[in-house]
Amino acid sequence: RIVYVVDASGSLVDTLPYVLTELSRSISRLDKQQQFTVLFFQGNDLLELPPAGTGLRHATKVNINTAVKWVNPEAGNLFAKGRSNPLPAIRKALGYHPEMLFLLTDNLAAQQTGVQDDAALLDQITQANTTRAAIHTIQFLYKDAADQSAGNVPLLKQLADRNGGKYTFVDAKDLKTP
Repeated sequence: RIVYVVDASGSLVDTLPYVLTELSRSISRLDKQQQFTVLFFQGNDLLELPPAGTGLRHATKVNINTAVKWVNPEAGNLFAKGRSNPLPAIRKALGYHPEMLFLLTDNLAAQQTGVQDDAALLDQITQANTTRAAIHTIQFLYKDAADQSAGNVPLLKQLADRNGGKYTFVDAKDLKTP
């Protein structure tokens, strides 16, 4: 059971096509024993892979093809816009009781979510993870400037570490042409 939580906020205006291409590649590799869905976030809004509200779907060829076509940048279904608040999408994703959650974004910070501070944000997400899903985080292009200058661990890495996941940073040279 896999849920992808994908940032479609304005900060990814230059990156979203690459993110969607990588998402398509990942979905295409699922096998029929798996279930999946995709949640996109823009500000406090979230958009689920159609048909919305159906939750996890089996990774049949039909469902995989439908998802890949829908997230294709050329389909025009998704545009980067708005602010970035992944918290509602993460909570909804965890409500599906996944075994794995993939969070694809360029940044995670408490000020985006209305939570008091970064530590409280990490605590809220970890507490919402009642089924102990592995939360894998993929950070695109922009390292956490404050964390790096202070020699601290990026917040997305801390989230992955706390929740049995893996943190990956994707630099511009790592992006594959959409």
